[in-house]
Amino acid sequence: MKLIFKLLLGIILGVTIGLIGPEFLIRILITIKAIFGSFINFIIPFIILFFIASGVAGLGKGSGKLVGKTVGTAYISTLLAGFLAFFVAMTVIPFLSTENQAVNEGSALEPYLEMEIAPLMGVVTALVTAFVFGIGITKIKGEWLKNIFDEGKNIIELVIAKVIIPLLPFYIAGVFAELGSEGTVFETLKVFGIVLLLAIVIHWVWLIIQYTIAGIATKQNPFALIKICYPHILQQSEP
Repeated sequence: MKLIFKLLLGIILGVTIGLIGPEFLIRILITIKAIFGSFINFIIPFIILFFIASGVAGLGKGSGKLVGKTVGTAYISTLLAGFLAFFVAMTVIPFLSTENQAVNEGSALEPYLEMEIAPLMGVVTALVTAFVFGIGITKIKGEWLKNIFDEGKNIIELVIAKVIIPLLPFYIAGVFAELGSEGTVFETLKVFGIVLLLAIVIHWVWLIIQYTIAGIATKQNPFALIKICYPHILQQSEP
């Protein structure tokens, strides 16, 4: 909850500074947004690579079959969830359409500094590499290589806890400061709020569907299963 509060504070500060703040302060926030956004794009493949490879390698013998079933189930679930989201979007989003407000030429502020941090690999490449090495480690019992991925995971966790989470509110503030300076912040916030509400509702609907299927398969009460998992979900979301 602390992170959510900080993000909301970042939105409020970003909107306020974007509307009435001095230009140099807006450009500072936009600069933070640009550099930090590039850093996030750089770190995402490492998050996928080390977390998945370390997790798969920790499954031990028979991980290949387990990973295959897990990936297949996740892929089908993702497709079905995508269709549900598409149906809701096609039904609801047309009613949210607002008149497009073009940004006046030259009115968009530029960051003081742009730094492109190119990722070492793409997201799909990182995903495939993680599965290959994770399953391979279990087959050859490569403890030395497993330790590398485990330690890499620890480093990424440290980066998330000490860099990404503390700076995320400033990134959000930069996004909304830029929108405020361009005069499109209120239209964006209106649509953003409704879309966020829809996302939360659909998220819980899909969770209930998944746990209902799991409850039927295991002959357990799905709502009891959700109640068991809910505290762990909250704990993992805390910075």
